[in-house]
Amino acid sequence: MHNFFAFAIHAGIQISRRVRSISNLVQAFREPSQHARKSRPCCLTPAEIMEDRVLLSGFTDGFEGTSLNSFWSTYLQSGSISLTSTTPHSGSQSVQFDSVDTGIDKFIFLEHTFEKPVYGTFSVWVFDSGAGLDSSSYIGFQLDQIGTNARNDIFGKDYDFGGDTYTLGPNDTDNFSTGVLRTPGWHQFLFDITPTLTVFEIDGSSVFTTDGIPMDHVVLFMQGPSWRPEWTTFFDDFQFIPATDLDVTATAACSAIEGTPAKNITLLTFSDANPNVTAGNFSVSNVNWGTTLVGVTPSLSIVPNLAYTGPGSSWNVVANNVTYAEAGTYPVSITLNDSDGSSVDVSGITFNVTDAALMDTTPINSIPATEGVAKSGVTLMTFADGNPQASIADFSIKQLGWGGPLTGPAPIVSIIKDPAYSGPGSGWKVIADNTAYREPGRYTVSVTVHDRDGSDVSATHTSFNVADAPLGDLTTKRTWTSVEGHNTNSVVLMTFIDENPYASVADYTVNVNWGGQTVGAPIAGLQRVSVSTAGSVWEVVGSTIYPEEGLFTLNVQVRDSDGAVVQSSQTKVSVVDAPIFDTTPARTLLATRGKSTGAVVLATFTDLNPYATAADYRIGVIWGTPVAGPPPVSLILVSRSAGGSNWAVVTNVLFLVNGTFMPDVFINDSGGSSLHVKKTTFKVIG
Repeated sequence: MHNFFAFAIHAGIQISRRVRSISNLVQAFREPSQHARKSRPCCLTPAEIMEDRVLLSGFTDGFEGTSLNSFWSTYLQSGSISLTSTTPHSGSQSVQFDSVDTGIDKFIFLEHTFEKPVYGTFSVWVFDSGAGLDSSSYIGFQLDQIGTNARNDIFGKDYDFGGDTYTLGPNDTDNFSTGVLRTPGWHQFLFDITPTLTVFEIDGSSVFTTDGIPMDHVVLFMQGPSWRPEWTTFFDDFQFIPATDLDVTATAACSAIEGTPAKNITLLTFSDANPNVTAGNFSVSNVNWGTTLVGVTPSLSIVPNLAYTGPGSSWNVVANNVTYAEAGTYPVSITLNDSDGSSVDVSGITFNVTDAALMDTTPINSIPATEGVAKSGVTLMTFADGNPQASIADFSIKQLGWGGPLTGPAPIVSIIKDPAYSGPGSGWKVIADNTAYREPGRYTVSVTVHDRDGSDVSATHTSFNVADAPLGDLTTKRTWTSVEGHNTNSVVLMTFIDENPYASVADYTVNVNWGGQTVGAPIAGLQRVSVSTAGSVWEVVGSTIYPEEGLFTLNVQVRDSDGAVVQSSQTKVSVVDAPIFDTTPARTLLATRGKSTGAVVLATFTDLNPYATAADYRIGVIWGTPVAGPPPVSLILVSRSAGGSNWAVVTNVLFLVNGTFMPDVFINDSGGSSLHVKKTTFKVIG
């Protein structure tokens, strides 16, 4: 028995005058005896046929070159056929049929017989240059299941190119419109045969369906137009794509954790109609994991699906060591191959990769520090990521609290790999450089690290124990000089260093013991000399007035607001006696012998010490003549000013003899200054 399926397209009314369908045309030009085949059963079930068949890798004929592909045998031809490069669908050539004005059109029948029945897709491209013209042309497929020297129509298809739409005549019945509009240009005519369904399509649109029956013989019928010299028909790109008996029954939504190899993951389940195949009959290729994986290359194996109880056989594709670097949803596609040459492209597999957990591994740690002194290389936090493939770029600092006020430039905080970590996943450290606290105290640091895939981890186990920066005496021994009663002017009393380079004047209290009596309110203050990483250097400067001469040792103490103290006694002030100057005018006074002169001024002088007192002086007088008793001599303050003090030596004397006398007046300052004044003359008469 010879079963066949004809898929024919014709174009117009004229061809119907000669032959109704491709099946009739074939019968008209062929004798059954020409195509006798070895007898074989015709009533196998689809599963039996699939089990016994041989699948090819497929065939495409672009009609390139100078002759037909060896895939084909020619058993009918009318007129000369041209391979042309004027209008190819792809490549450089197509088959061309020009119109003739005779009753017989140009045509050719090409055939191919498969070793065993096949399912699959057959298609060809046709260039319809006669759209809108009432002209005839055929394109057809004849598909058979060959039996014993006979042909029995399973289906016949006649397509009509005349009019506005392509028409179809199944089983040699009257044509009907497919609803597909004719347009000039290339069109694809295709049918797809599966074990359950045969679908006829024009340009991807289904125009007819029927049961699915395997075929082992294909005939491609190509015909040119008739009576239309202006119309040329082209044919190109015949293709046969064999079906596969591999049926993917399930694809998986797989779960994994970033950086952790996923093991024993079933990617998909498929079945084969043959119950006797082994895992060695199958392989996978073209695996696309949706992104670049990390770690070792995954292994894929095909193992029996032990839960399967249906016909044929069922198998699982199992993956091991699939490692994604980052969280996300990744589509996976693979090609499943059968050793008989068929293959199936499989998509719909997904890997849902979750973010690996972060874990705080920070030990309790107290970092000794000094106020204002920057600490570097301090580990604020350690943590572990369950992803051994994590990178520094995965992490950021989400929150950072220092627990107290900082000073100086902002700290530099970074996340680095922890070389000491030896646990699962990967270990990391949060490191701080240039961290300086403004004041002493104990400060707890809080850190939260964020993984860009969503995880967070926090720690509060690190604290800074900040001590008050010590103060150090830098004063060199020195002695300043001054004059009693006069301001010392501003001099450096002490130099010290504070290891806190960010200290301010407000941090200190200064106390100076001047070492002796002073006049008025002494002045003492601070001035910063320099700042470096070693700290800040300061000077205590001040001034005062010593009312008396002497050598005075200062004791200077500086206390900062946090309790640190530094003191120094390296500075002295040598105060010298202020000089005294004679201001006595030369003059002669008259006196009467035996009679008191009353109060008279013997001498006047100026002491440059404005704070001098009468007690500072000793006055002596040598009269040079007999006088009554020791005459009283007193020192009277005349005036004071910032420049000094003015004094007068006053006496009341009684001369016993007549004559002219000039007493010697001696003035001695307790500080060592002295004057000898002899400017007042007494003329005694009587």
